[in-house]
Amino acid sequence: MSWKTFFWVLGGLGVFFALVALFYANRTLLGEPFAIWPSRFIPLYAVLFLTFLAGLILTLSLSVVRESRHFLERWKDSRTRREAQAVDDLYARGVEAMLDGRSPTALEHFRAVLARAPRRVDALLKAGEVLRHQGRIQEALELHERAHKAAPDDIRPLYEMVADADARDDTAAARLYLERIITLKPRGAFSALRHLRDLHMEERGWDKALELQERLEKIRPPDEDAAADTRAHLGIRYELAARAADRGRTKEALSQLRRLLKDAPGFVPAWRKLGQVRRMSGDDDGAVATWVEGYEKTKAPVLLTTLEDHFLSREHPERAIECFRHAVAIADPDTVPRFYLGKLFYRLEMLDEALAEFGSLQDRAAYTPTLSYYLAKIHERRGRWAEANSHYRRIVLEGRLLSSQFRCLTCDQMYDSWVERCQRCGEWNRIEVDFKEDVSLEDLGISTAPVYSAPRS
Repeated sequence: MSWKTFFWVLGGLGVFFALVALFYANRTLLGEPFAIWPSRFIPLYAVLFLTFLAGLILTLSLSVVRESRHFLERWKDSRTRREAQAVDDLYARGVEAMLDGRSPTALEHFRAVLARAPRRVDALLKAGEVLRHQGRIQEALELHERAHKAAPDDIRPLYEMVADADARDDTAAARLYLERIITLKPRGAFSALRHLRDLHMEERGWDKALELQERLEKIRPPDEDAAADTRAHLGIRYELAARAADRGRTKEALSQLRRLLKDAPGFVPAWRKLGQVRRMSGDDDGAVATWVEGYEKTKAPVLLTTLEDHFLSREHPERAIECFRHAVAIADPDTVPRFYLGKLFYRLEMLDEALAEFGSLQDRAAYTPTLSYYLAKIHERRGRWAEANSHYRRIVLEGRLLSSQFRCLTCDQMYDSWVERCQRCGEWNRIEVDFKEDVSLEDLGISTAPVYSAPRS
């Protein structure tokens, strides 16, 4: 027995003997009658005993009630935990089936979860995602709307509803859901702002796209790569300038294009458009100077073809040749501008000069069907059938189309002519002539210009 227990027992015995002594000293008083009714008397000790008994019964009753309540609560908690564990197991099996590509099995598990927990948000989201991948967009949307009602402050259901709208090409609905996300989380809706900006870009709503882009830049997370948004910003500014030019607002277009090129000197479409706007305003010399300066800074062949078309339309072929010779002189290496000089000579029926330029490229460039085509045509017109057949044979053996002369450096999409922006990947300033060379494109100066693109939604 410990000392603590000993003292408790000793104290209890002391209290007991004290009470016995107290009752013995008052035994006469305890025997006195106590009136419980005008004609009913019981001894005082009976009253004390009954009072003690009533208090004991009340205390025991309250203890039993309290313990019973605690027992029921523990039983309910245990049952709830078991139910939650069973539901969690079903959900985990659904996610596993979903990751394994077993969509029907995953959907079955998620529906089982929802049968037992109809307002479980993550199950509603996953079940809707499975349905969307199966092409059942309306059913997916209904589940995601249920999730949104179950958790109005949770933005995850709204993002899924955006995906549902995108899947059925409902741009208006996607914009509505994205605006709800931005309203709920104005400082934390970076991806929603970016997606909404991209939707406006697809619809050519450049003013709204620029507004959203500026909001994006204010809330961009520190760990977010800013390069893609910077490229999109420049692209939007270019489209606004181009729209101003198309609407006849020449001064506004010139101002916007000059500011853009000050910030991004390698933006080839802006150099081309700036020259076009200056030519439209009657400043031919300024247009030529712009295109020449743009080529010197970007080495983009499209600016050479722009100069070529301009001078030939003005019946000044000698100035076109002069510009192309200048381009060859300042290029290192000069393979690409020399190729374009040969094309110019061929267009001007200066076949000997064209043959000289193309011939000088054969030992410096890998096979390209366009080069072989021009050599074959020149030899054919000179009556040199063997040489012509040799080049035609190379084109046939390679099996490549001559019409697709331009390629997107990002996604390899082919084009018949140069375009400002790739239709497949949304990149600006990435379309280059499809000309294979023994040296790298960077060494040729083709891809020295920065890339400006709009991210796909």
